[in-house]
Amino acid sequence: MKIPVIFYLRVFIFLVFYSCSNNNQSNNKLDTISNKQIIGKWEIYVIVNQSLEMHCNMCPEVIFKDGNKVEVVLSPNENENYNYLISGDTLSLSSNIPKKAKTDRFFSDGKYIVKLETLKKFTELRINRIDNKYSCILRK
Repeated sequence: MKIPVIFYLRVFIFLVFYSCSNNNQSNNKLDTISNKQIIGKWEIYVIVNQSLEMHCNMCPEVIFKDGNKVEVVLSPNENENYNYLISGDTLSLSSNIPKKAKTDRFFSDGKYIVKLETLKKFTELRINRIDNKYSCILRK
């Protein structure tokens, strides 16, 4: 009689742990991101700068375009243009702004780790600077 009770208890515990596994991850999690997947208009949802998190109501838009161009629309009269390159999960950004004027840009030139996730209501693109000093979450 003890053997069936122990067996059923083990099956029950297995099912509980299996059903509680991390189901919050998207089924569309991608190891590599292509240009086709990021092209389009994205709205910045959260900006994290040296552990200070800012949620955005009126944040800039980031528009990834054909030809490896990206435009950050800061306001109706102000924008910044960058070149980008995607390789695996790495996004490289470089601006056309002269080095002397690069202090107040939205993105710094350099490499970022990116993660694309398709959720129920939106697609989310996480961009994390490799040195971990800056990251943002974009949604569309």
